[in-house]
Amino acid sequence: SILFSEKLLAACSFSEGLAAIQTENGWGFIDREGSVLLPPSLQADGMGIYFVDGVCNLIPYDPYASMFLNSNFEILSYYDLFDDYTQMIEYNIEALNALKTR
Repeated sequence: SILFSEKLLAACSFSEGLAAIQTENGWGFIDREGSVLLPPSLQADGMGIYFVDGVCNLIPYDPYASMFLNSNFEILSYYDLFDDYTQMIEYNIEALNALKTR
């Protein structure tokens, strides 16, 4: 389905063919054709939401509760992806560097 019947509050750049969009219902994802792949419903503290190597870091309103989304839109925890906090920091640095090169 095409989303643009809802008012967009924010949109992020495309990464790995997906862009995060925000409506009054929350955050969701569209593809390059504008088709809604995940209807806006995620409650996150709107930062640049982007995919790197098939994983997206979502910052929920609770800053101590990072969540991750895989490319199938399944919510994962920090513990599902990383052995320790250092690996998560390295992932976030890699993700930020990838955005700088666009």
